[in-house]
Amino acid sequence: MAENSGEYIISRCGQELAEELRAPGLRRASRRRRLSCHCLAVTASALAAVGLASEASRSFGSSCAASRFLPRLRIQLAAGKAGTNGRLPPTVAWGPPPEELPEELPDLEEIAAEAPNLRLGVLRNFLDLDEAALLHRLVHHPLAWEVKDRHSSLAFKHNVRRVEAVLRESARRLYAKLLCTAWAVDHRLWRSMRPEEYVLPQIEYIEYDVEKIGGEGGIGKHTDNGSLVSMVVLISDPADFEGGLNSFSGPPQRRVPLKPGDAVFFYGDKCEHWITPVTSGRRVILQMELQQSPQRLAKEQEEQRKAAGSRGGEKSRRGGDKRGRR
Repeated sequence: MAENSGEYIISRCGQELAEELRAPGLRRASRRRRLSCHCLAVTASALAAVGLASEASRSFGSSCAASRFLPRLRIQLAAGKAGTNGRLPPTVAWGPPPEELPEELPDLEEIAAEAPNLRLGVLRNFLDLDEAALLHRLVHHPLAWEVKDRHSSLAFKHNVRRVEAVLRESARRLYAKLLCTAWAVDHRLWRSMRPEEYVLPQIEYIEYDVEKIGGEGGIGKHTDNGSLVSMVVLISDPADFEGGLNSFSGPPQRRVPLKPGDAVFFYGDKCEHWITPVTSGRRVILQMELQQSPQRLAKEQEEQRKAAGSRGGEKSRRGGDKRGRR
């Protein structure tokens, strides 16, 4: 079975679900909820593998929506059209029940902002030298793949490789550390992720190498669309480059200098962020985004459309009242 096929994706997710459901102490209601989420998430991942990701994100607003696409999915798989050009879409990751999250994160430095969604969390020495060295090795693994899907409106100069599939296969302890810490920081700062909700992890090894890219490295102001928690860890030595300071919107605007292994966490979908230009040398980071599920995204988009329609209707009524008084 090819690793970039829809059948493989379904098999992988099934194996991971079995491990989740065997977890000791998991309540019956939690098992049912995770099974329901799994069915949706597997279908969404497999749809993405056969080029139907946009239809999945539009239609997963209800639990029964997946069934409408399963016949077409089977046809595509049978015709041999499944595949992602060697790339594996991210599998699902479930958050732990609230009672399993730590009550306190004593090492977490909180950086305040006027709006709660703009608060930052910093963990110093989050990754050690051995973990950083492991990441530098795994980026050359066959399951790591180059990313060239940045939005055309985003100004950036860097090289990116996706590594969540590699970590999931070859460094499970590190993979779990990244996910569990992100859930705990979110529970402390924003609570953007609901209890036992699933997310789609996207983990990237990002390199700003001035010599390789032929000029200054950097990325402009942006948000991580759909990311409930984003994380940046510096995995190179600041002595090896100039610039590259993590910056975040406010008020107040903040800059967060990092040492090797330091991590900064933020609400990626809400908090605008960028880096100052890397003017010389080579800066390397590990970035993670925990993307919200397709059905949650569809539900929020529908709520936004209704809210916009309601505001438009109210504006029209006010305009009619003014014309009536003339």
